[in-house]
Amino acid sequence: MTIVLETEHLTIRHWEEEDAPALLEIYQDPEVRLYLGNLAQSVEEQIERLRAIKARYREGGDRFGSWAIVDKTTGELVGAVMLKPLPGHDEIEVGWHLGRSAWGKGYATEAGRACIQYGFNQLGLTRIVAVVNPLNTRSIAVTQRLGMRPEGTVTAYEKELAFFVLEP
Repeated sequence: MTIVLETEHLTIRHWEEEDAPALLEIYQDPEVRLYLGNLAQSVEEQIERLRAIKARYREGGDRFGSWAIVDKTTGELVGAVMLKPLPGHDEIEVGWHLGRSAWGKGYATEAGRACIQYGFNQLGLTRIVAVVNPLNTRSIAVTQRLGMRPEGTVTAYEKELAFFVLEP
């Protein structure tokens, strides 16, 4: 297990194939997948997606990635956090997907803040963005808690999304 970041309540680490069943369970919840795109439909497909994620970011020197969020107290996989290039744009995005059992605990904000600090302090980024479905009020609230400012909309992931920006 390779830890990428740690916070008060969370361990943010590289994905392991053993995470596939728990991640699939998170993504099969209709309320979690409401604002997300194409997701795995089986454990086997989820394993393949995790392998592809690890390979893609390893090729890029492991500076960016999509990582597992684990609750330090329970050891439970509670979601995913990412700091990565926004497809089709010259921007680096922060994002999060959490299982419903982790909602309302501040984990998205805590994981997002850790990724932002990593991006600014370790990677020397001067700007980090977030894209959110305009109906996803929970994620919009997270961007606000992170101090991100709204800057209209952007087309990403084949959708028109709310666009948020943070500069140090």
